[in-house]
Amino acid sequence: MSRIPDLAAALERFLERVEPYDTAPDGAVAATVQLGRRRADLTDRTARALIAALDAYTDPDDRGRCASCGSRRLDTSLACQDCGRVGGIFGETLAARAEQIQSWGTSPTS
Repeated sequence: MSRIPDLAAALERFLERVEPYDTAPDGAVAATVQLGRRRADLTDRTARALIAALDAYTDPDDRGRCASCGSRRLDTSLACQDCGRVGGIFGETLAARAEQIQSWGTSPTS
């Protein structure tokens, strides 16, 4: 089943929330959005509102960038899928502990 009808309905709901505040609802069409057979004409205000909404969106899987390599592919544990480094406080703790263990050489001294 196509997701386009859901997308078109979401756009319609968005426009219903924005249009009451449009100071020129019968103004010139600034942009047209076509989703399948459905078409929405946007005024300057509704187009700007849509742009702001799209710019403000954050994907639920976005966990920021890896502090080591800059990749955006962090898993739920903040482990980078590209370089393997773990970010955040947990990652810093792991890195410090690994450094400590590495400094022991072959004979750990607590």
